[in-house]
Amino acid sequence: MAWWMDWWMDWGMAMLICFAGGAAGWALADQVDRRCASTRPRQRPALAGATALLCLTMAVEFESIVTAAAFCVLCAGLVVLSAIDLHTHRLPREVSYSTLALGA
Repeated sequence: MAWWMDWWMDWGMAMLICFAGGAAGWALADQVDRRCASTRPRQRPALAGATALLCLTMAVEFESIVTAAAFCVLCAGLVVLSAIDLHTHRLPREVSYSTLALGA
């Protein structure tokens, strides 16, 4: 196998998972906005950045793409649940159950 194919399989896929995690965090910020009375303009990029960083960590840590994807789903759900919990001191069942089902 060529050197660039090895590089792509390692770091290219990790960057792709990081980008997908950031996009998921950006999209899931709507759940936080919907559940919380106050919206903060800097909250969406912070959630996207935290989710992207956690997904990058999972992609580097686990070699299997399926395992990394499952942990990325769990990380994205936990970031959203943490943000909702910080604002409302409650964890909505809809987000908890859907995160659990998708991660399993």
